[in-house]
Amino acid sequence: MTINVTPIPRLTALTDPAFILGTSNAAGSAITAVASNSTLLAFDATLPDAITFGQSGAAGSATVTSRRDHAHATESVTAASSSAKAWSMTNAWPGLGSDFVINDSYNVDSIADNGPGLFTLTWTTDFAVANTYVNGGWGSEGRIVGAIYNGAAVGSSQNTVVTDSGARTDGNPVMFVAFGAQ
Repeated sequence: MTINVTPIPRLTALTDPAFILGTSNAAGSAITAVASNSTLLAFDATLPDAITFGQSGAAGSATVTSRRDHAHATESVTAASSSAKAWSMTNAWPGLGSDFVINDSYNVDSIADNGPGLFTLTWTTDFAVANTYVNGGWGSEGRIVGAIYNGAAVGSSQNTVVTDSGARTDGNPVMFVAFGAQ
């Protein structure tokens, strides 16, 4: 007669998972058990850094990964000083007075005609400082004739449009573009 003895298993203590996420597989040395329904730390809720103009890529060194549906903020146009912050294209024929037409614009709230060739541009969003770079001109027979920047406050810019001989004039179209920090 044969007697089979089945040992009674003892209770095994379970530990918290301590798995390490890496870029390659490696054998561990722990001799502890982990329950099959444990939660593994794989993702975090850290806000990703903003992407800025000229930023370089990097592999990173975080011990956890971001979720696949995460989103990066991008540098706003108002923060990039190399981007145009305002522009306008206006019909300003002599004699139209204050009734000239803004054909199209960005960040230009209004343009005041202060006399022949004299314009004040008022910005929708003010610039951070008064020393804003503004350039402009008017088209005449396929050429652009200059505009002189007279000065600016954070909320507006005064400009003079001139002919080749330097005489002030209204033109068609009159165009302005502005650069600077907002």
